[in-house]
Amino acid sequence: MNTNNMSILELSSLKANINSPLRVKVKKLNAEYNVSINAQDLKKKTLVLDLDETLVHSSNKTPFPNKKNIVLNMTINDIKHKIYVIVRPFLEQFLHEISLYYNLFIFTASMAQYSTNLMNILDKNKVILKVLTREHCQFKGGLYFKNLNIFNRDYKDIIILDNNPISYALNKSNGIPIPTWIDDPDDRELFKLIPILKYLSKLNDVRPFINKIVNNSTQKLDYIKAYKLLNNDINLQLIIKGNIFDIGFAAFCVYTFLAALKILRFRVAYADREYI
Repeated sequence: MNTNNMSILELSSLKANINSPLRVKVKKLNAEYNVSINAQDLKKKTLVLDLDETLVHSSNKTPFPNKKNIVLNMTINDIKHKIYVIVRPFLEQFLHEISLYYNLFIFTASMAQYSTNLMNILDKNKVILKVLTREHCQFKGGLYFKNLNIFNRDYKDIIILDNNPISYALNKSNGIPIPTWIDDPDDRELFKLIPILKYLSKLNDVRPFINKIVNNSTQKLDYIKAYKLLNNDINLQLIIKGNIFDIGFAAFCVYTFLAALKILRFRVAYADREYI
């Protein structure tokens, strides 16, 4: 990773090495640090969302051209900064739909000041139960890890979505990787994940399914395999190609075709009887 072009926020993320000469000053954390979270609806499973490069991308340099920038005014190490943030496509729809099925949390290794202020803007419908930041991570070997035992949930009922698999290395069977997002306006990853996450919310244990659809060698989600397991191959092809198709209309067309075919066969059979 080239740290020369990284922003302050990126340097302070989970991917930053604590020994880097360019790092932001941080407090070394007790690896046993924990927090009790009791606000969850136990009838729902819990979905933990990373923030930077998963849901948003940020920089403290200049606004992103031709983008709708969220501007945060922050003081970092006694220096004032303007932080420019852009949002991954489909985030609003993703949060709205998935909140019906999951307890939603943000878990980031970024600073609390940045993360909390940003989510106050992004979470318009207040579906995020809590924002967990660097203070809630476990620090080891120069990296921050997100240990899911902090949520006090059975591991069969919790999922973490993160662009960096290292962050959930302590709970690999619960992690779904998502490609890093910088500024691609045509990105559809969050949209594509919606039906998969809805399906997972209904399973007794999320881990076996996650283990089937995540390639351990590449640490990538196999969408084709996932949708085949969902018995939704047609919907898969439509989503991956970037088309939003009305499945209800498709079903109606199929039904109409079969009905017309049945009528045609009846008429042919009736005509044959008259001829005889």
